Amino acid sequence: MNSKEERDFLEALAGRPVEQLGLEAEVLTILRSARIKTVGEIIELERNHRLLRVRNLGKKHYVAIQEAFSKLGIALDGTLLEREPKQPEGLKTVAFVDFEHWYVALRKIHNRRPNVQTWFDDLRTRGRLLDVAFFGNFSDDGAMRDELNQIRRFSNHIVETKDIGPHAKENFTDFIMLDNIYQKVISSPEIEQIVLFTGDSDFCSVASYLHNFCGKVVGVYGVDNAISSQLEAISDWCVRIPFSDEPYEECRSAILKNLHYAETHTKSPTFRTTVRMVADRYALPEDAVEAELRLMMDEGLVYTVPERSRRNYTLLLNVLHVKWDQVEEL
Repeated sequence: MNSKEERDFLEALAGRPVEQLGLEAEVLTILRSARIKTVGEIIELERNHRLLRVRNLGKKHYVAIQEAFSKLGIALDGTLLEREPKQPEGLKTVAFVDFEHWYVALRKIHNRRPNVQTWFDDLRTRGRLLDVAFFGNFSDDGAMRDELNQIRRFSNHIVETKDIGPHAKENFTDFIMLDNIYQKVISSPEIEQIVLFTGDSDFCSVASYLHNFCGKVVGVYGVDNAISSQLEAISDWCVRIPFSDEPYEECRSAILKNLHYAETHTKSPTFRTTVRMVADRYALPEDAVEAELRLMMDEGLVYTVPERSRRNYTLLLNVLHVKWDQVEEL
């Protein structure tokens, strides 16, 4: 509330008769006997430290008036009380995911695949999920079809957005997603929080509408370096993907494939050679490969055994091995 809104709010309350405070008859009788007729008169007495001097008004009555004022959002001296914001964990939430933004931007900028598990774990901490919808071109000729199995572990609400019309639009996903957002808000007024996963500035209008006219909390996820600054500014909160501690799934898969090949071809893979070969072969950042391999060793999935080099028997190497019984799939 700005200062003008505060003044108007307090002026309106000051004129209320004490009968509207919901006080018990005993307290009302004391106030009437003291010729105290309005909320404003109580405030004036409290500011002058005279409220407790009113005849027959004891501590019990004082507390009752204080509680009645608290329900109005003010203290006895007329100052506004700070209300605790509703915790996000309790907000009824729906999420709309522009999976094309997630997939394409993450590939181009960060050379990574979407990690739906990590994202979903974070989303669940931000509200009580009612629905999570994924939008994108998952058709046979699309590049995201292989991601469907990963998505279906978390939601079956998947909207195919391929435009098969003669005048196909590149941003058809945006149109369909926007239409679904408006329809959902209209049909489900109980929703308290809308989460958008997109970076497109086309969603600024709907975010502003949801926040300013519908009174919804608006949260945004977007790929780092591919999200509209205006959209970020409009939202109540914004999270950039990938997370700083997000597992690098491609690295783990590539490392396991490399170690499987080494084992079946009588190679002796060491830590450093594995990092270098995996990074080169799969076009992955070397620091990310190294971090993931260290994590796999910390987890006990990969371990080292001192072995003699096949090329130089005098050289002792720490050769990597995998506990294959703990590996679900390559």
